[in-house]
Amino acid sequence: MQIAWDSAMSSDCELLPGVNVVLNGSRLLIPDLAVVTEPGADTVYYRGAALLMAVEIHSPSTRTHDRALKRQLYAEAGVPFLVFVDPATDPVSAICFELDGDCYRELTRADDGRLSLTRPFVVTVDLGGPGR
Repeated sequence: MQIAWDSAMSSDCELLPGVNVVLNGSRLLIPDLAVVTEPGADTVYYRGAALLMAVEIHSPSTRTHDRALKRQLYAEAGVPFLVFVDPATDPVSAICFELDGDCYRELTRADDGRLSLTRPFVVTVDLGGPGR
């Protein structure tokens, strides 16, 4: 999944796994993947404003937390795109949301194990999973 996204992004973005992100000065989240707009930055954490996209991969213990609280926190911090991936489905499913005002609206959905984006960059990602 990471290789496809890396090749689709412009040089002013970088895809990073598991980085510390400070949202609104008081909350720390660690998205599974983050597209940041400060490539090559030498930092311990990124500000929420530096995120173009957060990717959260659900696990049974984080599903409710991800869909409710994290979604709200990313929106409050102004993160333009949010992707939820559910590896428990066969094939793996995903939903990409785009920030619209102060909340997210669904941009695209993958129910067939492939997530196709036209924003913030054009890419189709094979999500893999049990049936692939």
